Amino acid sequence: MFYRPSLSRKWIFFFCGFIFGSIGSGDSAPDYSRFQVLAKQGNIQAQVKLGVMYAEGKGVPQNYSKAIKWFKKAAIRGDSDAQYSLGYIYFNGQGIDQDLEKSISWFKKAAEQANSSAQNYLGIIFLNGFGVEQNEFEAFNWFKLAAENGNANGQYNVGWMVSNGRVTKTDPGKALKWYLMAAAQGEYRSLNWIHQKAKSGNSEAQFNLGLLYDIGLGVSENDSLAFKWYRKSAEQGNKQAIMRTRDISGGKPDDTLGFDPQVISSVPPLYPKALRFLEIEGWVKCVIIIDEYGDVFHASVLESSHVDFEKPALKAVRKWKFKPATIDGIPVKVRRIQPVNFKLLPKS
Repeated sequence: MFYRPSLSRKWIFFFCGFIFGSIGSGDSAPDYSRFQVLAKQGNIQAQVKLGVMYAEGKGVPQNYSKAIKWFKKAAIRGDSDAQYSLGYIYFNGQGIDQDLEKSISWFKKAAEQANSSAQNYLGIIFLNGFGVEQNEFEAFNWFKLAAENGNANGQYNVGWMVSNGRVTKTDPGKALKWYLMAAAQGEYRSLNWIHQKAKSGNSEAQFNLGLLYDIGLGVSENDSLAFKWYRKSAEQGNKQAIMRTRDISGGKPDDTLGFDPQVISSVPPLYPKALRFLEIEGWVKCVIIIDEYGDVFHASVLESSHVDFEKPALKAVRKWKFKPATIDGIPVKVRRIQPVNFKLLPKS
């Protein structure tokens, strides 16, 4: 079933943990004093942290008025997480009256800065006509932006619309691509869809389900289940599955699941302002999986020289385009380690 939110308190709390927890989990009373000093000095990250602490009641009594106060200070100065958080609070009426107009305004500000969660929310708003005229084309465009920026809910929503012929023609192959991206991040509805397709005999779904279990993407790594689904796909002539079952059966190590992808176009990462100011250079080693179309459908961090380089590196590498790897001329998925470097331009 497509993700259509109700405004029930249960739904609100579920997504509140998802929204705010990712920004400021683990904060405590000692953190509050430190963040308060920094926030009053104008530190945007500390202002967002305080907003999160008040919104979730972590280390301080829950107080949405104070959460809004600190989120607004950061949001006005352009912080997309704060803008998104305000949109979320106004959308759900947390501690205040629901205000869809303000919610949409803040979501749009965040979405314009490529905040994928805000983009996905705008898709939900336009799909359901919450405070706006219902518009599936507008919804699809927002979902697709969120999906391309790595948002698992956005990827699921695009997959659902494509698989059900909403806005575009029904295309199970493209739907599988988006569901696979979401499932690799643990999005359970997408994983269920792939499971059902695999059980019904779809060889592509069988191979990709094997891939998820093989590498441990979105599921616990399980060699026996990986081999089971590879074999079912191989029995239907899927060349990637045939190669993989052959490698596994022969005990032959294979970390790539394919051969020789080539970069066609790359997007440079956005340099973190603080690290640029401090003149710190660095790198991130990303584990990426490139699909049969040359798109990066999964990216994660293997290691990095500084944690603040990781998010912009992943955001950039997801937009890279490759000439896909091939086996006997057939495009196949491939896993590789892709370095992303952060170098400062020489001063003139």
